[in-house]
Amino acid sequence: MAILVPALHGGITIYLERGFDAGRTLALIEAHGITFMVAVPTMALALMRHPEFTSRDLSSIRMILCGAAPVPMTIFEAWTRRGITFISSFGMTEVSGGFAMITPAAEAARRLGTAGRPCLYSEAKIGREDGGDAPGVLECAAYGVPDEKWGEAVAASVVLAPGSGHDQDSIRNDLRARIAAYKIPKHIEFAATLPRTTSGKILRRALRERMARQVTAGALSLHADRPSHLRRP
Repeated sequence: MAILVPALHGGITIYLERGFDAGRTLALIEAHGITFMVAVPTMALALMRHPEFTSRDLSSIRMILCGAAPVPMTIFEAWTRRGITFISSFGMTEVSGGFAMITPAAEAARRLGTAGRPCLYSEAKIGREDGGDAPGVLECAAYGVPDEKWGEAVAASVVLAPGSGHDQDSIRNDLRARIAAYKIPKHIEFAATLPRTTSGKILRRALRERMARQVTAGALSLHADRPSHLRRP
């Protein structure tokens, strides 16, 4: 219902098969110029392992939407190498099918292994086991900024949830239990929103430039406070 009804509503030609056969599916794609396909990981895996996967003309395929189970990175990589946009989705019967997917499609290659954003008319949040709101961070972006010692250091811009008690130290403490020490942001700023493009992509360049100015200003202030014989020329 989640796929068939919207397709029919849009006047899309649909090819229905009584069962799945990898070789026949590859032949149908080539013969009919199929542009869109929905698959589960086992189907995508069977197609990429078929001996005709590399020889069949699959250039008509604009997108493959895969869901129903976690998608191994090997599947993403194999289809992406063929120049096909491969998008994973997350759904459940309780929400009438699809719930989240990677959008826009142009970002699929950058976000391999993620479930994407909530679909139209869907909302999502991360919660604790007791049902309460969780991790106090609405969204964040990590990027690199110039560093005197290492050349570049990790920085992050963070949008806190309303009422969150997080500060820079608490965020770093939470991260220490989850990621390697060198990945923990050296510089953290809190922002009301993150700048985005018209397609919804975070403008990391703008964040990087803003943070670089803050870091540089802080370094200049630090150097000015040092005794003259310790200052760099």
